[in-house]
Amino acid sequence: MPGTRQITALSGGDDFCDNLVVNSKYTIITFVPKNIMEQFSKVLNCYFLFIAILQFIPAIAPVNPMSTILPLIFAFTLTAIKEGADDRNRHIEDRKFNEREYEAVTSTSNKQLSKVKSKDIRIGDIVKLQKGDEIPCDLLLLQSSDPDGVAYIRTDNLDGEIDLKSRTAVAEIQSLPSAVEFNGSVTCEQPDMKLYHFNSVVEYQSEKYSVSGEQLLLQSCFLQNTDWVLGLAVYTGKDTKCCQAKQLPPLKTANVDRQISTYAVVVFLCQIAVAAIMGIIGNIMQGTEAQDAWYLAMPSATVLDYLIIPMRFFLLTSVMIPISFKVIIDVSKYLISILISNDIAMYDPEEDCPAKSNNTSIAEDLGQIDIILTDKTGTLTDNKMLFKACSLGSRMVGDSENGALDQDGFTTRTDSDFVNFARLLSLCHTVTICDDTHELSSPSPDEEALVKAAMQMGCVLTSRSKTEIGITPSFTTSTPSEQVTERHEILYVMEFNSDRKMMSILLRNLSTNVITLYSKGADDKIIPKLDPSKFGDSEKQILQSHLEQFATTGLRTLVLGKKDVTEAEYQTLDADLKEASKITGEGRDIRISEIQQKFEDKLLFVGATAIEDKLQDGVPET
Repeated sequence: MPGTRQITALSGGDDFCDNLVVNSKYTIITFVPKNIMEQFSKVLNCYFLFIAILQFIPAIAPVNPMSTILPLIFAFTLTAIKEGADDRNRHIEDRKFNEREYEAVTSTSNKQLSKVKSKDIRIGDIVKLQKGDEIPCDLLLLQSSDPDGVAYIRTDNLDGEIDLKSRTAVAEIQSLPSAVEFNGSVTCEQPDMKLYHFNSVVEYQSEKYSVSGEQLLLQSCFLQNTDWVLGLAVYTGKDTKCCQAKQLPPLKTANVDRQISTYAVVVFLCQIAVAAIMGIIGNIMQGTEAQDAWYLAMPSATVLDYLIIPMRFFLLTSVMIPISFKVIIDVSKYLISILISNDIAMYDPEEDCPAKSNNTSIAEDLGQIDIILTDKTGTLTDNKMLFKACSLGSRMVGDSENGALDQDGFTTRTDSDFVNFARLLSLCHTVTICDDTHELSSPSPDEEALVKAAMQMGCVLTSRSKTEIGITPSFTTSTPSEQVTERHEILYVMEFNSDRKMMSILLRNLSTNVITLYSKGADDKIIPKLDPSKFGDSEKQILQSHLEQFATTGLRTLVLGKKDVTEAEYQTLDADLKEASKITGEGRDIRISEIQQKFEDKLLFVGATAIEDKLQDGVPET
């Protein structure tokens, strides 16, 4: 099939690139010519070279040309050493990554896990990762320590988001005694830079299974909250999505260097003006007074000779930009980077992480920042969410002081708005419960805060697996012995992404057999999907006023909705999704999105949440 690649497990991968990762700029061979080209891309260096060339002309230069050449060589060498030291650190980081050892199965003749260096991993190898490991290449998740085949990865190296993202193995492969026995094949797209796009087909034991980005473990991410996983290498080295998305490192120029280049051009133009004026005067004087000054060796009057006096004046005024200035600038940059690396005020004791200057050429720019344009979440905040308030119809309920839900805002604990609100929060999420500690674990701190709020309200999440959610409501009971756990079968999850800005989960109550769709998301996504016959303009105005009040105090908001679904509607949805999963390429995602958008319609309004994302220490003062 054009535009695809066929990968067979444990095939050796000789037809594909290796897994060698290179982030450095130079090699031993390219360092000198490439560094010289980069240095001469700066106007000031070209100016000094021009002055040095002029001093090799005896009729013009009043001094030995070595007086300029040697300092220029020294300045260039100093800059080259500084750039070389920066690139040496990149080589060290590359070597650490490439030499890191993993357990992997690389041959069909010996299906035993053995130690393999990251750079030696090939397409088709089955790699085992332990909790906390950095993913060495793009892997198709085959099996996880979680019984449901779920694994969590941290993707902040790719997108800056510290929220964990879940990945799920194909159920039929997850059920194998050990995925090292996997002998199937994968038909996937050629390498591209779409990080979360992976529309492919796995063929195993004469059956075909559609897979997507939900089964892909990306290079440079870290395995978290999962003891171990087994994955099939599908993209390695320069073919990984991370490397495909990379651009050639730009030649970064500090603000002071740009200003110096501008000033150098201005001074150069002034020198030309002075040299031209003084040259004209000198040539006139030479013509009128040369006979009286017989003791001076005047050159014969040719066209080129008229340029000698202007060029002499040009060299005489070259002291306006001394070459020592460049040396001082380069040494200062290096000293600034050392001060940054040793600044105790920039040390983070919680992470045991000092500041690190990766590029000494632009270190001084750090002290010249006037305005920061940044998103708030995770950058200026601690990513520690606290449920503050909520909107239920015409009421706003909450405690802005400590975040505890104000129960007095409801008429009774069995208020229908309250019950629906709490039940949705405890069901519509991707939060899991750790078996050992019973602590909540979630890819998103927002969801964890909402589930904890539901617990405060009396609707406790008791279990969560790939196929089922268990909650224990206590709205109408006062003693634990009277509380009954509700079990809900997970029929389908419409996950949150940056385009949808909402998530939905389709559940079947195993006690009543009622199917319900629960949704939550951004107000601009959920409000248009609310049933207009039951949520009119007056209700929208009230909700918008509540959301504006939440937003003005810096709270993050979500709107909640739900609807009951008939068995026939669910069967139609299931059939449409199965048909869409057979599509390969970008058409699959488009079709699935269309099906989801059509299904998430005519929702009943349940409420809106307001969460505080606490600012990091010192942010309010700045």
